[in-house]
Amino acid sequence: MLRSLVGSEMCIRDSISGTVTEFSLAYNGNAKSLPIVSFVADQGATITTCVLENLTSGENFAFVGTVTSGVALDIDCDLGTVLNSSADNLSNFSGVFLGLVRGTNNLRFSGQNCTINIDYYERYF
Repeated sequence: MLRSLVGSEMCIRDSISGTVTEFSLAYNGNAKSLPIVSFVADQGATITTCVLENLTSGENFAFVGTVTSGVALDIDCDLGTVLNSSADNLSNFSGVFLGLVRGTNNLRFSGQNCTINIDYYERYF
């Protein structure tokens, strides 16, 4: 997992590449954070299914549709939007817009091989 700071507002990006299906993300904030999750079809093939589960909170979502090679599917859990190559694709989304909770968040991904970027802010009361 690659962790980096994005922009001037201290947004944290965790990136997962390859065939990893379960991974952990440490979240230090004490208030729930609603991330932007991007599935990037950068492994030479299209994506037709993406399922992401937060095993810690019990929340999950699924996307069933086509994300062509070289394109990103962006799911903004705060705004409640699903953009496939910047076009609205909410109709192919099911489940809940998941959040990150304090501590270790155990996540499970099922779907085609892709890069997953999770951008979030550590939120505090």
